[in-house]
Amino acid sequence: MLYIYDSIKRPSLEYANEVLLYIVWLNACRAAHGLDSMMFGFCQKACTRQSNGYDCGIYAMQHMKGVLLGLESKLDSNNTVDYRYKIAFELMVNDLTPWM
Repeated sequence: MLYIYDSIKRPSLEYANEVLLYIVWLNACRAAHGLDSMMFGFCQKACTRQSNGYDCGIYAMQHMKGVLLGLESKLDSNNTVDYRYKIAFELMVNDLTPWM
């Protein structure tokens, strides 16, 4: 199952077409290497939304971290600067801390 976390709130159909094209390409690559094709389903998950056009990287990183750690993100448009500093700190010390 492929889960879609959309911080920009694009129409689901647009995502479905992009994901479908990727799956077709992925299965063509697998077939070229003698591997069976894979079937996928996808589901859009509820997540926090950004209020601008430039914080998508912060939101993407936080949603991925939440999935990996099993935590819900508390990120919102009022604390993105704090999260930028936290991510920079994690990168500097090479440690994934469980804050969300």
